[in-house]
Amino acid sequence: MLRFLVILVLLGMLTTARGQEIYWDPLRPLQWQDFKQRVGMGGVFKAYTYTGIRYEITDSSGYAHITVSAYFLPQDSWVFTRFCSDNLLLHEQYHFHIAAYHARLMEEAFAKYEVPLDEFMDGNLMQEIRREFNSMYEQVEATQELYDKQTDHGIREEEQQRWVEELNKSLNLNPSSPQQTD
Repeated sequence: MLRFLVILVLLGMLTTARGQEIYWDPLRPLQWQDFKQRVGMGGVFKAYTYTGIRYEITDSSGYAHITVSAYFLPQDSWVFTRFCSDNLLLHEQYHFHIAAYHARLMEEAFAKYEVPLDEFMDGNLMQEIRREFNSMYEQVEATQELYDKQTDHGIREEEQQRWVEELNKSLNLNPSSPQQTD
């Protein structure tokens, strides 16, 4: 029965075929070659990082266990080729970090649903989880918008650095980690 629920959750959350996503990993920074859509002309935005968050419910020794992951979709992410720069890449990498940070918050919030499977199956926990996920995902989108507004899409270097420092601290990233480019 739990397998059925996991399949339903995944089917409801998937927007692309498996295998296209890059899951957030502090040791695997995004690079320009990950942005599969290359666009020639410039516009208002110079790049776009398509990130998402999904959750999976599994059986862990008779208890429901919820794992939340942030992912990046290369096929839906793009950059205007003439604007590829280390500063812009850093800005886009931190969009992915924002998704990862919120995925951690969700996983912490969902820990309360890690109950015995029979209790999980008897309640309306799937609906509660979905409702809470949707509510929390609105915060992800609001944070992404605030990030772009405050940094002016990475142009305001001091604000960009403030976000870098805050997210590094929140995600326990080493400032010299491969996630940052020089």
